[in-house]
Amino acid sequence: MNVILIGGPADIPDAARKVRLSLAGESGPAEKVKLRHGNGYEHFERPYDVPSGQSTVPLAYHWTMRTQIAE
Repeated sequence: MNVILIGGPADIPDAARKVRLSLAGESGPAEKVKLRHGNGYEHFERPYDVPSGQSTVPLAYHWTMRTQIAE
């Protein structure tokens, strides 16, 4: 399933904002996506449930927060 990551730092490349996710069996796509960026992770969530049969349309995941990588 194709998804688009919206929001977050402006320096995330456009290519990194277009992500291909595998479907998690019957439960559908994950509710959250974590993208490594710089010295941390950008977190994105989908704001709504995915209607069945919509796997050809890219889903939009919206930025929610950033976390630092633990050392």
